Amino acid sequence: MESKNIVMQILALVFSFLSLLLVSCGSKNHNVLTITNVNIIDVNELQILQNMDVVIQNERIIEIESHKKNEVNNSSHQIDGSNKYLIPGLWDMHVHLQWGYLSKHLSLFLENGITGLRDMGGDISFIKDLKSKIDNDVLIGPKIKFSGPPIESVSYMKMIEEMGGSVNNDIDQTRNRLVIPNPDQAEYLIDSIINQGIDFLKIRNYTDTATYKKIAQLAKKKNIDLVGHAPWDMNPLEVIGNGQNCFEHGWYPNLNNLDSIDKKTVIDLCRKNNIHLVPTLVSWMVKSVPLKELDSILSYKADPRLDYLPEKLIGKWRRISERNKAKNDLGGWGITFIEEYCSDLKNLYQSGVMVMPGTDTSGFFIFPGHSLHEELKMFVELVEMSPLEALKSATIIPSEFMKISDDYGSIEVGKIADLVLLSGNPAKNIENLKKIDCIILSGEYYPVEKLNSQSN
Repeated sequence: MESKNIVMQILALVFSFLSLLLVSCGSKNHNVLTITNVNIIDVNELQILQNMDVVIQNERIIEIESHKKNEVNNSSHQIDGSNKYLIPGLWDMHVHLQWGYLSKHLSLFLENGITGLRDMGGDISFIKDLKSKIDNDVLIGPKIKFSGPPIESVSYMKMIEEMGGSVNNDIDQTRNRLVIPNPDQAEYLIDSIINQGIDFLKIRNYTDTATYKKIAQLAKKKNIDLVGHAPWDMNPLEVIGNGQNCFEHGWYPNLNNLDSIDKKTVIDLCRKNNIHLVPTLVSWMVKSVPLKELDSILSYKADPRLDYLPEKLIGKWRRISERNKAKNDLGGWGITFIEEYCSDLKNLYQSGVMVMPGTDTSGFFIFPGHSLHEELKMFVELVEMSPLEALKSATIIPSEFMKISDDYGSIEVGKIADLVLLSGNPAKNIENLKKIDCIILSGEYYPVEKLNSQSN
């Protein structure tokens, strides 16, 4: 009798195991998405892999293989990728979400194929709350890496106070800045934001050379990237040697006043130290347009993209326009300046220095999402990148720079499925990056129509 009970118990265990196996197989199929017969853009090798099937389970790519006609596929959802092109999600490496009032307008990035953002300044609690809502499916939005408050000098903040404190109530003028007045206070102040979970330090202004060097030294000590504006009046070799590894806007090491030997030394040191540049060309191009033209567009809402922006952001742009009406420009940068500015950038890029796209969203007339495509077009036209090189600059290069390339930046087995399906070939024309059929965000399928409806 006892042996019979043992046999029955064993059979019960076997039955339970088989039941669990069947359930798990069923749930596996339920969570599988396959993109069939698609052309994959390989951003590592700058080539196109034709007629491939990409299988995604939950949030990751689990299989990539050549397409087999008439093969039965057990996926719960299939997307026909015939005559279409699959790229990794794009990164905009310079945005200000809080300063652009963009917490409810994240779909503007997604519908433009941008699945990752590097936020370059704002309140830590604001960004952490936004990230939490995205992680918990309260909001649909891109991945976000952030700096928290940018580091400012005492002299800059004093200038703002002399201008009246909260200039026209613009949120970014007086709040959410980290003032480091001297080297002695640097570690305590930097620790105060590192301990809140920031991803990198962003320096905008510095008080003096000693304070800058102390900040750079602390960044090395605490193993956190230091990025931002380059100190313009310091020797480029000294700046690069201190450890700042990414320079924003035009504030990267200036080659103009160097002889050929010194110029080569700077370029070689940039390569050796893995320096990256985020030139935000689109923000400079806006400054070359007569202000009255932009003001007219604002006044009559002549650009349809304005219909999708937060009213507070449009109001901020109107205040900027009003403040600068007397001189009818935003700094007097003509197209000649832009071309000269790009000659340095082209020289650095063609010598092997890494360049990444950023837009400076929420800056004047920088349209969230759309302006990244303008930036990439300028990379092709002014920096003389090939279209695939420009695409690489917005995908795998940012992922490698931020040390997240195990999960993001290219289409490979094991990586998180942040992908964009295009109806045009971006290798032939960089503007085909705008021909978006759908995005896959952490393995979830979103047709572009659904994303468009969210921004209305």
